[in-house]
Amino acid sequence: MISKKHILPLAVLISLAFSKQTNAGVFGGQENNQDCDGGIILHSKIDDDNPVRLTKDDFPKDRKFYKLNQYVEFGRHEGTCCYKLIVNKNYKLDVMDSGDHEVKRVVKRVAMIDCVKTGNIVVPVVATSFAIILIATIVILLRRRYQHRKALSVPTEETS
Repeated sequence: MISKKHILPLAVLISLAFSKQTNAGVFGGQENNQDCDGGIILHSKIDDDNPVRLTKDDFPKDRKFYKLNQYVEFGRHEGTCCYKLIVNKNYKLDVMDSGDHEVKRVVKRVAMIDCVKTGNIVVPVVATSFAIILIATIVILLRRRYQHRKALSVPTEETS
């Protein structure tokens, strides 16, 4: 039988067993702007002969963004740096994975951002919810069994 004092550690153990390890931290991600390599290539049309190529060296140390004000059909991300394409204050596109990214907008600024790998939160949440429901069910069943045994062991007027 599971005692009441072991239920909480068991719930924590079950939820940790179903959670995945990630590179994301609880209070923020890695700051790897200085350690990244590669860049982003912004094309104004599909067969562009003169695309805009940006690397970490193109971003001034005193400013956090590169002013562009140019139509961008698509951007090709190469390397490990991460970027945010800022169209206006309501529309921003994060470019974190390699490959082509369709933009089709006038990009006003390009910002270099921290690459943060977020964890898949669905699996731990579902596993923890399942564990809590399972433990609550076990506690209710044990309590009913205990109350039933207690009711059977109490002598009534008819049996005495």
